[in-house]
Amino acid sequence: AITADIIVGFPGETDEDFQLTISALDEIRYDQIFSFKYSPRPGTRARYLPDQVPEEVKAVRLAKVHEIQGTITDSYHRVAEGSHEEVLIEGLRDRTGQPFGRTRTNKIVNIESQVRLKPGDLAIVQITKGLKHSLLGTME
Repeated sequence: AITADIIVGFPGETDEDFQLTISALDEIRYDQIFSFKYSPRPGTRARYLPDQVPEEVKAVRLAKVHEIQGTITDSYHRVAEGSHEEVLIEGLRDRTGQPFGRTRTNKIVNIESQVRLKPGDLAIVQITKGLKHSLLGTME
């Protein structure tokens, strides 16, 4: 799985620069991204660079990045349906006691299981449904 960190609205980012970011998202099709609006930090040089991008523009750009990546991630999650994944159990949900963990490609899987699982266990899980931010799976 390929992931990336993306910051939109860095000082001096033009509309053309942003379109190159969108083109990269479409072409590379990252498995997952972590994306943020640039925000000035005390003690950094970027805080004083010219051509600061307005907050409204940064918000629109970030929403566009999230929209595109959401579609890509959704397609990856749908393709996973029916597959079997090795999942490292991270814990149990506080309210329900449902086990959850991560695949080798860092996807969160919530597991329906009759088998008692505990953090640190490895389990082979059949993926039953791809959701927006996670997968559902079963284990017998």
